[in-house]
Amino acid sequence: MLTDGQSVSIPANSTTNVIIGRPTEFIGVASVERVLLTADAAGLQAQLLINVGSVQTVPLAAGTPINVASITGAGPKDDEDTYCPQVPVPAGARQQLNITNTTAGAVVGRYRIILA
Repeated sequence: MLTDGQSVSIPANSTTNVIIGRPTEFIGVASVERVLLTADAAGLQAQLLINVGSVQTVPLAAGTPINVASITGAGPKDDEDTYCPQVPVPAGARQQLNITNTTAGAVVGRYRIILA
């Protein structure tokens, strides 16, 4: 099992791929993953893309709003912030978790990806 997560400040009016260069960007063996997301303020949106060769799947559609954490700086929590509970990820996949900030100021977002 592999767990990857971090807290990222997303600049105003921009989109950031938060897993670029992270252990969950490239998947070497077939896996099932769970994706959790939370934010410190309203205005963040997410999109999850899985690419295998020329085939792309979209388990989490662009524009999906991210929940605001019940306590600033906390989470994501399993019971409140699970967006994708069981996503099959084929061997050789490259993932992209895009977080978009639709506000005029930077907002902190947090993710956790659990691969089994």
